[in-house]
Amino acid sequence: MAFYYAQEKAKFDAAWQKTAAWYRREGMSEEAIRILYDDAWEEFKANRNYILHTQELPDEQRTNILYCLSMTVTFSEDNFTERYAWIETIDNPELVHKLRRLDTHSLEMLTLISQDGLTQEEAAQRMMVPYRTFKYQWKRLKKYLQNL
Repeated sequence: MAFYYAQEKAKFDAAWQKTAAWYRREGMSEEAIRILYDDAWEEFKANRNYILHTQELPDEQRTNILYCLSMTVTFSEDNFTERYAWIETIDNPELVHKLRRLDTHSLEMLTLISQDGLTQEEAAQRMMVPYRTFKYQWKRLKKYLQNL
C-alpha cells in the first residue's frame, strides 16, 4: 500500500480546518486547539509510518514463507523428561551424533539459546560464566557443529 504524502496531507489540512473552525465557534481557546492539532498531527505521522512499513508480501514470498512454516517441528516439553531430549527431534543423524558427544556445559549453552530463547548475554549470566568466555565457547561450539 502506498502513502501519497501530498494528497493525504491536503486531506488532513482540509479536515483540520473544518474541525478547528468548529472548535472556535464552540468557544475553545487557541491554546487548546493547538494542543488538539499537535495530537492529531502525531497520529497522522504514526499512521503514515505504519503504512510505509506495512506491505503485502508478493505471492512467491508468501508461498515460500508458508512452505518454511510447514516444515517447522513442534513438540511439547511435557513429552520429555530429560532437559536435552530435544536432540531426539532432529532429523540429521550426523548432527544428533555430534550433539550426543558434547559435554553437559556445551549442551546447556545450546539449550539455553536454541530452546529457551535466551540471548548469549542472558545465557552467560544464567550459567554464571563471564560473557566474553561464553562468546568464545559459543564460537568454538558453532564451528564444531558446522563441520558436518
